[in-house]
Amino acid sequence: MRYEQIPAEAFQNRLTGHSVSEAVARAILDMMTAVNNGLYDGVARTPQHAVDTPTTFRRWCEDVLRPAVQAA
Repeated sequence: MRYEQIPAEAFQNRLTGHSVSEAVARAILDMMTAVNNGLYDGVARTPQHAVDTPTTFRRWCEDVLRPAVQAA
């Protein structure tokens, strides 16, 4: 598996090329754009969060997912 960032329009075209509706493809693209623009950056972790989810998604990606992908 490898990651390749492609232009938004190309990604939307790939989705619709795999039978995803225009509306759903646009919604997915809008969400991905929001995440890339820092949607989650303003969420402060509190001690309560640490009890419920001790690892952030970003940390899990860096610690678990990235090594697994690089090893493949």
